Amino acid sequence: MPASVERGTIVYREWGEKRGLTESEEGFASIDELFALCLRVDDPRLVDRIVLSGLDGDGEPRTVTFAFQAVSKGRE
Repeated sequence: MPASVERGTIVYREWGEKRGLTESEEGFASIDELFALCLRVDDPRLVDRIVLSGLDGDGEPRTVTFAFQAVSKGRE
């Protein structure tokens, strides 16, 4: 059985004067959707990490977490 991704989640962090540091999550279904979500400039939340959940080659549940560092413009 080949390894497979069952779901992807972006974890955001946001600082608020009254609530302090909070986290929220948003799911994505494709790499294109993930890319678009990471590039939103009008969202006050910051991408903290990207989590992929699925099954390994033996059918066992696995989770891979990527720490997010930055978004930058292409080379000029």
